[in-house]
Amino acid sequence: MMKPLYLSVLFLVFAVMVSVIAFTEKQGDSVAVSAETPTDQAIISGADPTDLLAPTASGHLHRGPCNAGLIAGDIDSNEYSKVAYASIKQGGVTYIQISRYMPTYLTQQSYQTVSATEISTPPVEIKLALEQRISNPEKCNQEGLYLSSIQAVGAT
Repeated sequence: MMKPLYLSVLFLVFAVMVSVIAFTEKQGDSVAVSAETPTDQAIISGADPTDLLAPTASGHLHRGPCNAGLIAGDIDSNEYSKVAYASIKQGGVTYIQISRYMPTYLTQQSYQTVSATEISTPPVEIKLALEQRISNPEKCNQEGLYLSSIQAVGAT
């Protein structure tokens, strides 16, 4: 009586092992086949995706002399959502002007990727440069800026 039960269990274990091996081989093949672009192939081959792909909307990668566009964020929690901005980077700090007609000024330190700190006014030369950039956004890299939080002036 023990022998048929032993054989049944052995057969089940063998069947599961064969299924796992077959499934694993098939999955490996399908990944290679579904990689349709050279970028996909490079990533599968071990390339760093951050070297190959554009940055995501989160964070602010400042490129060139200035960036301009619209602030992105949750409309309910971000009063500046969908408002125009311009930014420049100087001395490792990104200075941001929000709104051309009722400006608010922010700074982003290198550790702030999706947050910024409100300042009362930037240095004079920065303020003049920001005013020029927000008045002529076509001269800047066009890019949305996602901000999840803005620390108020004087807050710690």
